[in-house]
Amino acid sequence: MAATDALELLAREQEPVFNEPWEARVFGLTLVLVKRGLFSYEEFRQQLIARINGPDSSSSYYVNWMAALEQTLAQRGALNSNDIEQALAALAPAVHA
Repeated sequence: MAATDALELLAREQEPVFNEPWEARVFGLTLVLVKRGLFSYEEFRQQLIARINGPDSSSSYYVNWMAALEQTLAQRGALNSNDIEQALAALAPAVHA
């Protein structure tokens, strides 16, 4: 599924997709980074699948989404762990608390 397909799917939904504002922000950030070519949606999707099926999986879909984004960015060398922690603290302070 392409990032644009994901946006079209969301536009068709009748119920709110996000429970918290940070979920929408991390979703949007992912789509922007895909569109800018930092990584492919398929690359991210594989990380998300691995996270959901892994031992550290969260019951929150978007906590898993954010962890998959972190992993994708770290593997690409786009961010180091300090950068990720600072961004997460600003984006969603309650998520990693």
